[in-house]
Amino acid sequence: MQAEAPYEPAANTHADEFFSAIRQLIAGRFPDLVMKVDPNDGGVRPDASRTDYFDVLRTLRLDAGVPRPRMSLQCWDSAARSASVKIMLPDRAALADQLSVPESLADIGGYLRSAGRSLGVAVDTPRLNTQRRFEEQTDDIIEA
Repeated sequence: MQAEAPYEPAANTHADEFFSAIRQLIAGRFPDLVMKVDPNDGGVRPDASRTDYFDVLRTLRLDAGVPRPRMSLQCWDSAARSASVKIMLPDRAALADQLSVPESLADIGGYLRSAGRSLGVAVDTPRLNTQRRFEEQTDDIIEA
């Protein structure tokens, strides 16, 4: 049965403050990483919000032979072994078991994995808690 009203997330003050602080940190310290606008209307971040998305067209150089990726910082991922930064290549999941991990990716602890139908190029990061104060996690956030 289809809902009669569209999804309207309930704002979570801790998540709003956390993601606002990450946005400010990235803009000031890592200006080449361009974040997308928060995904919900009005920039509302609900309780379960755990991902920051990056504007691929303004952050990465794209190759004509590679499908347009998505890029994110997953602060907490209960479906994976760790939180991570991922570049996702759509419709390439089967390659996760066929490709060798490039040495430059392996050097930083990166690996390839399937994620749905996408090939994930991932680097594990510290797990971040959107309900804790940003200042309590600053070192982990910068590492991520």
